[in-house]
Amino acid sequence: MLSTIAHVGAAGAWLGGLTVVLVVVLAFVSVIVIVATGLVESMRQVGSVDALTTTTYGRLLIVEVVIVAVLVALGGLNRRWLARGSTTAGSVDAGLLSLRRRMVLETLGAIVVVAVTSLLVNAAPARETVSRPVDKTLRAQTILIDVTFEPARKGRNEIHRYALTKTGLPQKVYAISATMALPSAGVEPISLKLLRAGPNHFQVLGADLPVAGTWRLTVQVQLDKFTEESAAGVIRIR
Repeated sequence: MLSTIAHVGAAGAWLGGLTVVLVVVLAFVSVIVIVATGLVESMRQVGSVDALTTTTYGRLLIVEVVIVAVLVALGGLNRRWLARGSTTAGSVDAGLLSLRRRMVLETLGAIVVVAVTSLLVNAAPARETVSRPVDKTLRAQTILIDVTFEPARKGRNEIHRYALTKTGLPQKVYAISATMALPSAGVEPISLKLLRAGPNHFQVLGADLPVAGTWRLTVQVQLDKFTEESAAGVIRIR
């Protein structure tokens, strides 16, 4: 809470400082506070490089950081010019014109930052997104196979498979088997050891998926001792 208050307050002071250029020290201190608290908030909300590059929140944050870096550079140029000044009227006029242009760019950039921030507020934090289970529904000939991967990240995963009728009701089955492969990384089909957890529910408690990527999942379902159906799809492992 304190970090958020400091971050938003400093951002307000910075934007206000743009309209009162003489308050150079305040704007400079505000930028330092914004950067420091922004780093704290980013680490808290993102948590990993993977979350930064593979989630909507992370990509929006990258855009915001790039724009803020440009704004800080423009602000640094403005501050340097104001601190140094000039001794000739012509140089002062040219410098003021350049200053006005940079201030316009800085103000427009600040507006974009506010817009991106509003999108970030409405986006799910990257840390939460990467830890969410991934659900997938596969279609066999007469039934549906609902599959859940948790946390859907490279390494050990818990996998659940539910056999359902076309209308979504539980479908009792005799057995389910499955394989996963990642041809792009040279990973041949891995057989998953499924354990029955209910009439239509089978699970894998420790599937080791060593590589991130889009895996090919193939499922074979025995409806009874004589009838078998299959279904296939892709699962994104982060």
